[in-house]
Amino acid sequence: MATVGTMIACGGGGGGDDGNVDGNTGGDGGVDPGYTISGNTVSIDLTKSVNSALAAVNGFKVYTIKEKSNKKIIVSQPTSNSFAATSAVCTHAGCTVGYSTLGPKLQCPCHGSQYQLDGTVIVGPAVVNLVAYTTAVAGSTVTVEVT
Repeated sequence: MATVGTMIACGGGGGGDDGNVDGNTGGDGGVDPGYTISGNTVSIDLTKSVNSALAAVNGFKVYTIKEKSNKKIIVSQPTSNSFAATSAVCTHAGCTVGYSTLGPKLQCPCHGSQYQLDGTVIVGPAVVNLVAYTTAVAGSTVTVEVT
C-alpha cells in the first residue's frame, strides 16, 4: 500500500490524515522481517509483499533489526527510486516516529517533534537529531548501512 496523507504513527501505508496505525513494522513474531542483513548492511527486497508499503512513492516502513539489538529504523521513499533512512526512535521521549507526506518529514505522535528525512530536527520538543543512515538502491533492492 502507498501512504496517502499524513501518518504519524509507527507504520505506514494507506490511511488518511487520521493517524491510524496499520501495524507496518518488521521483524517481529517469527514473520518474515522483510530484510536480510550482512554485517552492517540491511538489504530490503521491494518485491516481497511484506515490503509493499515501501515500494511506492511516499511509502515507508519501520523495521526492527533484531540482529542490531532490536534497533528501529524508518525507511521511506519520498520520490521515485529515492530512499531515506533514519533511526525511528524520537530523541525526545523514545516514541516511534512516522512518515508524513506534508513536507515530506518524519513526525512523532507523542509530543509532535518533527524531523527532516535526513534526521534534522525541524520542530521540538526534540533538540537532538535522529541518526541518519546511508541508503542505496539497485533494481528492486534497497540497502541501508546501519551502524
